Amino acid sequence: MKKKALSVIVLATVVTTLIFYVTNTETSHTNESKETVNTTNDISSLDKNTEATSEKKTYKKRPFPNEVPDEQLCRDLNLKQSNLHYDFSDEIELKALHAFKNGYSAKQVADAIWFVSSWSQAQDWYERAMLHESVSELIPVIKSLPNNERFLSQYNFVNGPNSSATEVLDYKDSLDRLWADLPLEELNRKITSTNISSVETFNEIERVFSNFPYEILNSESISPLNSILGFLVAKKRIPTAIMLLQRYPGLEFSTANFTNEAATQLLMIIGNEGYEIEDSESYQQLFDLLGLSGKGIYYQEINHPLFSNVEVKNAVEKLNHEGIVVNLIPVEDLEKPEPIFVLNIDKNELTDDEKRSLDKCNLTREWLEGRQLNYLQLDTFESTSFIESIKSSPEFYFCKNQQHPDDFPLIKSQFTEMRKQITQTIANQNTSLEKLDLTTLDVPDTMLPEVKSILGIILARDYLQATSLNEQEIMMRLSNVGLKPSSKHIASFSGLASLKGFTMWLETLSFDEPKDAKALLNEFASKGAYKAFSDLNSMVGAEFDLETELDPFYFFIKNYSSMTLHFGDINAYEQKDNAAFINYFKVSGVKIKPQHRRAIFKRKISEQDAYKALISHFPELKVENVDEFFSLSCL
Repeated sequence: MKKKALSVIVLATVVTTLIFYVTNTETSHTNESKETVNTTNDISSLDKNTEATSEKKTYKKRPFPNEVPDEQLCRDLNLKQSNLHYDFSDEIELKALHAFKNGYSAKQVADAIWFVSSWSQAQDWYERAMLHESVSELIPVIKSLPNNERFLSQYNFVNGPNSSATEVLDYKDSLDRLWADLPLEELNRKITSTNISSVETFNEIERVFSNFPYEILNSESISPLNSILGFLVAKKRIPTAIMLLQRYPGLEFSTANFTNEAATQLLMIIGNEGYEIEDSESYQQLFDLLGLSGKGIYYQEINHPLFSNVEVKNAVEKLNHEGIVVNLIPVEDLEKPEPIFVLNIDKNELTDDEKRSLDKCNLTREWLEGRQLNYLQLDTFESTSFIESIKSSPEFYFCKNQQHPDDFPLIKSQFTEMRKQITQTIANQNTSLEKLDLTTLDVPDTMLPEVKSILGIILARDYLQATSLNEQEIMMRLSNVGLKPSSKHIASFSGLASLKGFTMWLETLSFDEPKDAKALLNEFASKGAYKAFSDLNSMVGAEFDLETELDPFYFFIKNYSSMTLHFGDINAYEQKDNAAFINYFKVSGVKIKPQHRRAIFKRKISEQDAYKALISHFPELKVENVDEFFSLSCL
């Protein structure tokens, strides 16, 4: 139970950070139709004076394209283009494997891949090739280890005399099984604890991995100590990390063009918000031992709501500020190398006619992108009937009424500190979350009520995951130490509304402000959490003004999906029930307003499957064209 509680607490912080981020970020290109209801929060962080310092622009309202090819033809062309891309990648893999087997080095083959394709594909191949070389050197040792059956099966398949392998396989998962059964509970506790010495922690690492040969532990590509090293840095146990590197110098990072993954992962830990470098001399020694001081790290920037690696840049800034020189080399600035040999691959492409047709298929997507506007940018446009229609829409009023908590940075800071204190207290007392006496925590008098509400939600979720306590026991335990959420603050962070730790509190709250209840009803409809929606709706019976307010039906249309995406234990989330919502809207009746037609029209353009499913239940939503269409982002 202790191990589970610890992992849950660590995970909860990650999950919460992601929820905050996703809640306040317009959705990614992979899912453009989804919109989170609680778009609170980054409005105030942008420059609100932009319109005062820039000339007004004229918004050009383009008509909907009418020369778009047949929908099935567009699907076929996109599929054909994707298949051609995959065929090209498969051919690269096959010829790279043959070159590797015929004596070319991993670096030489990776350069050849980069020359005909991309750095990222070359980097991925190089990592697998280096891992293959490492396991080949150590295969006699690996054969002596327990739990090696899956690895040996994979390795023999690739290296057999009549192997049908078409690529260099990735052995990471099968290697992980070699140490999957290690007893890590005590080691996790000692690393997390603040009152365990570096020597004692290092000795525990040695004890846990004592059955593995030194050659395995000292291998940069294979060693399970790589993850332990990252955990030590995350917990700021730098002296122990230094001892580990002194004992196993083979863990030093390589400096070849393509071996950047381990280095960037470490930098992402240091670059996290709230991570502080407390002893620059220790970190300097750490980076010297890692082979990173003064070296260039190849870096491919990723900007995506769920997969950004901006922390790498943040880490370099922090380190350089402390006098620890680490340089990033953006791969976008690098010229492709002249390879020693060339992978001669005939790249099949669409015909010229097919390319022209595909360009026409993309006209609809481009039109949609042109109609997706930003609330804060509206005043940068000259007044037209179209712009004014947006400014009088329910979508506009929704964005206008979103309130970013004035103390949001302080809220985030206080929450992070309390989570850290809880984790360390559990480790220091060698206890579990269920047995932890919350009254022993040092809760500052200056803690904001918003933080107490968030802690009440997140801790309730953690208790449900990691303990045997029922909901009433959990709520009583948290209420006794002042961590009962309020309706005002719980509505401000409605992005957490799909958590069971959120919804268990609903019946204990009084919603004096109708807007708070409405925000939650919209969020529940957005997430498909019908039980919570029904419970709250029966409590408050909120009525929406469809001329000025967005209602649950709007958000159900915007976010309808048969899929469910959660981080962590699915049992910690409310169950999605689209069928119950559909029945509710049919029975209660819905009034189709322009905002609903705009929402369904966007689904029609970007997600045909969702559109067809929705109009099968609500035929009145069927639309052909909405000339006055727009989609408004609150960010």
